[in-house]
Amino acid sequence: MIHFRKCLVIVCLCLLSDLHAQIQEELTPIELKQTTIITQPATLNKGFFRTGAIFSFSALDKFYDDNAKKRFLPENIWAKSQLYQLVFQYGITDRLQAILSIPFRNEFVSQSFTLEIPLTDSAAVSSWQIRGGGLSDVQAGFTWQLISENSIRRAVLFSTLLTLPTGRKDPTDVVDEQNYKIPTGSGEAALDVELLWRQVSYPFFYSFAIGYDIKFGGTKVFNVGEDPKSFRSGSLLSLNGSYNFHLNDWLAFQNDVFYFSFGEDELEGQKDDRERWSVQYIPRISFQVKRLRINQAVGFVLKGRNSSADPTYTVVIQYVF
Repeated sequence: MIHFRKCLVIVCLCLLSDLHAQIQEELTPIELKQTTIITQPATLNKGFFRTGAIFSFSALDKFYDDNAKKRFLPENIWAKSQLYQLVFQYGITDRLQAILSIPFRNEFVSQSFTLEIPLTDSAAVSSWQIRGGGLSDVQAGFTWQLISENSIRRAVLFSTLLTLPTGRKDPTDVVDEQNYKIPTGSGEAALDVELLWRQVSYPFFYSFAIGYDIKFGGTKVFNVGEDPKSFRSGSLLSLNGSYNFHLNDWLAFQNDVFYFSFGEDELEGQKDDRERWSVQYIPRISFQVKRLRINQAVGFVLKGRNSSADPTYTVVIQYVF
């Protein structure tokens, strides 16, 4: 009898402890809206709305060549790209989230060269600059929790994102080869699908994702003065591993490593069979102030082949309603 009473007491204590833990995990709507990038649910809760603004900057100056060696762009070319995005996310259900991204892009390219005049000791320097700005390609899609997350089970998410060719695809306001506006869109639709595994073990967060971006091709003008040409960009395979943790209750540090493998581009039926890939490391800092979140990131290209070698700086501001 004594042993039975002891067992009964232990069972009751375990049940009460488990019940207390469940109560502790239940957050109010206000508290859910204030969760950090580490502790937030895998998808927005039903009826929640998150809006955000993203600014990204990169200077295009170096690239990895066919031998995976870092080099400067030829012919004294220097360029920069600025991307502004308005991003809207909405929780249709607790496991299904919709997303809409409206991007705006500013492009700038500068080039110069020295022309030596034969039979004289003189030389002339020629330089020009071209710009372009406006709406880029809008994206819309969904994220669905295939398997919901709990304290002992990883969440599995499936995402799909459709890119619409809404940006200007051809040069405009053409005066000559050195005076025109740069296009702001790709000129082709694309479908990006991703499968992601994530696990939160406070204060740590781990994830792994595999994605595939399918391009559908189109027609556009590649060089000023030429006729439009049919093309199709190579599909993109991406692998991503992420390790993140809280430094304190309102500050989190994230580490992302990406591997990108580019398929063969096609122009007028001719394929470009060059091997293209890159490995990138992106450290991030996330600040949380109630419902407001500010993220900063710098992307470094560690290695690549026939790909960009320049870093990218990104700032993200988000607010949950």
